[in-house]
Amino acid sequence: MKYDVEKKKKMCRSYEMPLNKLIACKNDAGNTPLNTLEDVLDMIVTVTYQFDCEGVIIGKQQLNPDFFDLKTGLAGEMLQKFVTYNIRLGIVGDFSTVESRNLKDFIYESNKNGKIVFAKTVENAIELLTDKGYPVSKILNMCQEQK
Repeated sequence: MKYDVEKKKKMCRSYEMPLNKLIACKNDAGNTPLNTLEDVLDMIVTVTYQFDCEGVIIGKQQLNPDFFDLKTGLAGEMLQKFVTYNIRLGIVGDFSTVESRNLKDFIYESNKNGKIVFAKTVENAIELLTDKGYPVSKILNMCQEQK
């Protein structure tokens, strides 16, 4: 699935977070699936060059289910792209039901670093992405939270 950049620009609204003056750009285009490394690179290009953001927030449901099976290596490959291009990533969803000890440890260690975080809400993701002292001024919110 290719991005329709002009359509997404029109659907993006910005607002300021009162505590840290972070500009969070909400994309209402719906969920963009990340099934392959090409999808990740397309998203990174969109976030960086089209929206001029330093981070992105996505929903857990946007990720290929194999992402959460660490044995596949998909999580490592995908997340390495975000690290390589210095893009912060917030993944929003309910992770309280995770049974895999390795995945729980992975989530815990990621959240400690603050560059890739797993959070329950968009607000929590923004907080985790900005509380480690890293300068972030704009984050693109591509998450459509499940009700």
